[in-house]
Amino acid sequence: MSDQYAVPDGSLTHADVVVVGGGLAGIAAALALAKAGKAVTLLESKRRLGGRAGSFSASDELGREEVVDYCQHVGMGCCHGLRRLISWLGQSELWEEHRQLHFFGPSGEYRRLAALPFVPAPLHLASWLIKWPGLRFVDRCAVAHGMWRIRGLKLVDELDEVSALQWLRENRQTCAAIERFWSTIIVSALGEQLERVSLAAVCKVLQDGFLNDREAFHLLVPKLPLDRLFNELALRALREQNVDVRLSAPVKSVFKREVGLSIQCGEDYLEADSVICAVPWHQVSRISWQQSGESAQEMQALGRG
Repeated sequence: MSDQYAVPDGSLTHADVVVVGGGLAGIAAALALAKAGKAVTLLESKRRLGGRAGSFSASDELGREEVVDYCQHVGMGCCHGLRRLISWLGQSELWEEHRQLHFFGPSGEYRRLAALPFVPAPLHLASWLIKWPGLRFVDRCAVAHGMWRIRGLKLVDELDEVSALQWLRENRQTCAAIERFWSTIIVSALGEQLERVSLAAVCKVLQDGFLNDREAFHLLVPKLPLDRLFNELALRALREQNVDVRLSAPVKSVFKREVGLSIQCGEDYLEADSVICAVPWHQVSRISWQQSGESAQEMQALGRG
């Protein structure tokens, strides 16, 4: 073992599990483990929890302060993991479920879109094709054809290599259908332009969010700012479950010892039986993954993910 990890016995804080990352996935993992009776330490590099779900303060034209949510600012009925997390945090009363969607067409016309009563999925949304603003009859037929094709696709790895926009063009989607229907749906759901997403992402959103379940498209809208929900209240809920939460605590390295793991967090070291890495894939490589012996390269490869 290198001198870097020659920490005196008794100086390490021990946990059953260390969770790296305090976003929604990390919060959920820590709560699940704590509820199962594990001693959990959660490490977050920023000064707040919540990851990409947060808020900031801004001034309007009159100089009045208002709180603005950013990024993951709503949920959907198909987001079962999010709904479970909201329940674990005791926040069910702090979210509204909207059973209708509201759209404005290119000429400003308003449409209220809801599921047809007593009609099973995916036909429960058939009225959307009739009411969707700015489409001609031929455009609506193209959308129906595209939706039917997407519903029948299997989510296999090969779809990640297929451009969603190219697939739509190859499957008889009109320019108006792409611009006024598909782009609206995909940008709203994925926060990305249609030409920059894969067919796999589009299939996942449409199958899970609209085509497979009658209530999947319902929106979950928070009544409080996201920073309040996933930072302040989440921190309180975690501590009530005896989770050791450490903010401003970036993880530098994870070292596999003969028994257990050593985690370097700033100038501190922790011991754990297991580590859960709940950070975005592009941040995993910032952590040095090491172990003694011939398997060190395998740990580095795991870190690069």
